[in-house]
Amino acid sequence: MEMTRSDTLPEDVVEDILSRLPVKPLKRFECVSSWWCALIQSPTFIAHHLRRSRQSITNSYLLVQRKDLITRNSVLSLIPDGDGSGSDDHEALVDVPAGNLFSPIFNEEQNFYLSGTCVNGIVCLYNRGQGTKVVLWNPAVREFQVLPERPIDCPPEADYDIEGLGFGYDPKADDYKVVRMVYLWQCPGPDIPPLTEVYSLRTNSWRKINPIQNYANCLNSTDSEIYLRGACHWWIGRSMLAFDMSDEEFRLIRLPNRDGLWDYKIKKSMAVLSDSIALIVRLAEGMEKSFDIWVMREYGVEESWTKQFKIGPVLGVDRPLGFAKNGQLLLVDDNGHLVSLDFNGKEIKFLHVKGIPQLFRVTNVVPSLISVQDERLV
Repeated sequence: MEMTRSDTLPEDVVEDILSRLPVKPLKRFECVSSWWCALIQSPTFIAHHLRRSRQSITNSYLLVQRKDLITRNSVLSLIPDGDGSGSDDHEALVDVPAGNLFSPIFNEEQNFYLSGTCVNGIVCLYNRGQGTKVVLWNPAVREFQVLPERPIDCPPEADYDIEGLGFGYDPKADDYKVVRMVYLWQCPGPDIPPLTEVYSLRTNSWRKINPIQNYANCLNSTDSEIYLRGACHWWIGRSMLAFDMSDEEFRLIRLPNRDGLWDYKIKKSMAVLSDSIALIVRLAEGMEKSFDIWVMREYGVEESWTKQFKIGPVLGVDRPLGFAKNGQLLLVDDNGHLVSLDFNGKEIKFLHVKGIPQLFRVTNVVPSLISVQDERLV
């Protein structure tokens, strides 16, 4: 006999209890009854569960994209305990060879990249350079959606680069989108207007929008792409280029303007820290490195940039990757290990992941029940 509603607990109590559980048992509980299945798959419950997941530190994990030092293959590593505390349980670490997970879309030898920040439990992966193969993946529910390939509209005898690719959520349309910025050129020959395209998960299609004008070939690094407050952000010169996912418009936001900060020898990267945009400034002091952390306290307001704290100096670290959910700084050390560093710069913890130092990317993943293959979206 199929179990329906609880005979002893009110429905709202059952829903509240279930919303506190991890994704994995919830997916199993869909088999309990048709009522439980309908509840767990309902948009209201999925949104409720996501809100609770965001509030929990222990329910999150780190997703690391890296190149294995020995095989040189692309690997995705899932690290539980997403606060960056560095659990000593090696068995908790899950390595997923990209060629096994996404074959034949990606293989181990391809340079695929993690685009920016996890959004509501969904991450975006793409093949850098060509930028025509893009995948949306929800690791918690083990689903991925391959975006339809759209060849770059490149004139004959011209060439192109994917200068920026961002993934985010449009709260007005309740839609997930990918924006792709393409720089076109021909030499010799006249200038070619850049190309900007947007993919919508709801319609499962690409379309052109107004181009990005003169910024497409000025992005400092695609490694610094982040998503926050409904917009994707890239570092460009002494500013951020922001793309609003709802309005589908670009704008510039100034980075902090302080003496010496923009010396070409000083390396910088952008990250998200406690729901604010942060600029990580790496300072080399002999054999040691320290990190100034600047935070934009009021989004979009240049005057609100504040030097919040300094981490270090510390020996043996190479470059910053971002922040764990508890605010600890995530870095690659000189030997290619992923480590976390506390605010005092005195305690380094190893997170049991190793790779080519220059090819690491990390994002915090909040597990969600959101389906990238949901018929209600596509």
